Amino acid sequence: MQEVKVNRIKLICSKGRVERDEIVILPENEVIDIQRLRPGTVTVLRTVEEKKPARNKKNAKRTTLD
Repeated sequence: MQEVKVNRIKLICSKGRVERDEIVILPENEVIDIQRLRPGTVTVLRTVEEKKPARNKKNAKRTTLD
């Protein structure tokens, strides 16, 4: 995932319509495609590691119905 700044008036991407000077986080393969098709559309600010959702831990003690 990469954090990018949009340089054009508008950009249609996986996050929807993004306006000029907005900062969004996009997948790396999408950023590569955008730069290949329309150079200068986005400026890569930094690489962001993908956060994984926390797992729900089950209780160690289970109650049983008698």
